[in-house]
Amino acid sequence: MIDSELEKYFSDMDVMFDTAGWKTLVGDLSFNATNIDSIEQAKTLEDLHFRKGQLIVIAQIVNLEASTRDAHEQAIIEAEEAVEDGS
Repeated sequence: MIDSELEKYFSDMDVMFDTAGWKTLVGDLSFNATNIDSIEQAKTLEDLHFRKGQLIVIAQIVNLEASTRDAHEQAIIEAEEAVEDGS
């Protein structure tokens, strides 16, 4: 069985992912990423690096739901294996 604190974390994240606000945020960020991704608007090397940083943060947020669900599934598998091994 997964630790209760970890299970609460995953449960809270699931609740957040199901909200209209989360879906709106992810949609807006995905749309904005296409504008930020354009290197033609980068005037300097610093601006290019700034845009790269923006895209990294956007990608982390947009992919948060999938990576959290994957981590939850992995935690369940590891907990089941620990029970089977008698740990």
